[in-house]
Amino acid sequence: MNKYPKIYDTFEYQGVWWIAGEEGNKVGGVLKFTVNDILLELNDEEVNILSFQNDPQRLSVIHGNCLEGAITLFNGFPLSQNTNYGIGKNNPHSILKLSFTKLLIGEHYQTLADVVFPELSFEFSNFNEWMNFSPIEVECLENGIQISAKTFETFETYVEEIKAKISFAYTFGNSGEEFSYQQLSYKNFVTIKPDQPQSLEWYERVAKKFKDLLSILTDSNIIMEYVEYSTLEKRVRYYPISYNDYKKSKISPYKGFMIPFTVIKEEIDNILNKWYTLKITSSALIYVNILANEKYMFYEDIFLGYSKALESAHRDCYLDNNKFVDEEKYEQITSTMLESVRQEGLGDLYSKLASTLRYANEFGFQRRIQEIIKSLDPKIQEKVIMGLKVRDFADIVRINRDYNTHFGEISDKLFSPHQFMSINESLKLIMLNTILRQIGISDDLLWTILNFNKNWIGYLNNSKELFENNK
Repeated sequence: MNKYPKIYDTFEYQGVWWIAGEEGNKVGGVLKFTVNDILLELNDEEVNILSFQNDPQRLSVIHGNCLEGAITLFNGFPLSQNTNYGIGKNNPHSILKLSFTKLLIGEHYQTLADVVFPELSFEFSNFNEWMNFSPIEVECLENGIQISAKTFETFETYVEEIKAKISFAYTFGNSGEEFSYQQLSYKNFVTIKPDQPQSLEWYERVAKKFKDLLSILTDSNIIMEYVEYSTLEKRVRYYPISYNDYKKSKISPYKGFMIPFTVIKEEIDNILNKWYTLKITSSALIYVNILANEKYMFYEDIFLGYSKALESAHRDCYLDNNKFVDEEKYEQITSTMLESVRQEGLGDLYSKLASTLRYANEFGFQRRIQEIIKSLDPKIQEKVIMGLKVRDFADIVRINRDYNTHFGEISDKLFSPHQFMSINESLKLIMLNTILRQIGISDDLLWTILNFNKNWIGYLNNSKELFENNK
């Protein structure tokens, strides 16, 4: 899979291009793929170029042929056109630039609805690190060195929610001059195979969900790097527009947190099935978004993001107890109150009160934070509250959440920049613990991994003195 350009590479293909179904009008041009754009620059006589602009709907599917084979471009729209009128020339020469959102190499498709696959394979960044296993073994012998492949670490799981099998495998290859240098290399990839062939949109949704899980388990921003459908008869590569810059980065051994595959391989079936039915999906998405963008975010925005994620997690049935009184009893109380107001003929007050009472039985933000912290394992709870009482910790989080949301009354408990850094690490660990519990990763395993590299715990221990005045 690795000899072709990846999604975050830059490449150009020279070829001939035409509107799907109109092979009689082929024009020359160059396809340019970058991180931010899929551009097609057509270069021909004006009369031929204009046929691409008569009706914008006709640009929805463009076909091409080049040395790489058949190409299909989707969702095109014109960016610019330049025409040169040479003296003595009957046909002016034009250059038309078009932009697209999807690129498929290997086959011509008539519509996006025709793009269905029985399976697709994906490469993800930092996947080798997550697998925590090299399938290549080097052995020193008396007469030299022997390089060979070891017994593989793989997985194959059927996920009931998506009716699909998710599996992992390797491809091996060697390169170099025959008598001077040989290198054995490998690539790993994840294959998603549904019970029935599915659309690109379906695969992208399922693969993104898998990518988000990898981001959480590796504490890093995982990128989908390559997508391919391959059989003995054909190979189709997919390149979506990515809209953002990306520089590949390795997971630092000093980062302090990762749950590798080798640690959870016996539970991977259970974890994946629970992940695809996660109750707190919105909270997990906020968490992953912060992982991807925290380098570019203000401390206050990170804090508000984790606060929102925790509140949402509690609301989305993370805990059974999230109301002050039983719902049936509360309904009786509110009905009595509303009926009394209605009998007094106070229509406006009745409407206002009914709206207010609708949510009055639910815990507020501070109570939700308290309940989540109280539910934590005592060892983790002690670290995240950084020497404070649970009630005091939840109180200062609430005060700062309210201020940074509404910029209201200034309090002497507003966080300093260093306190923001510490409180964000604390909220992050609470949210991580919440997500891991939901997918079947135990508190004991989390605690073991946190203690294997003590950076996270050490940082929270050292932050206690920052909150001495909040006790």
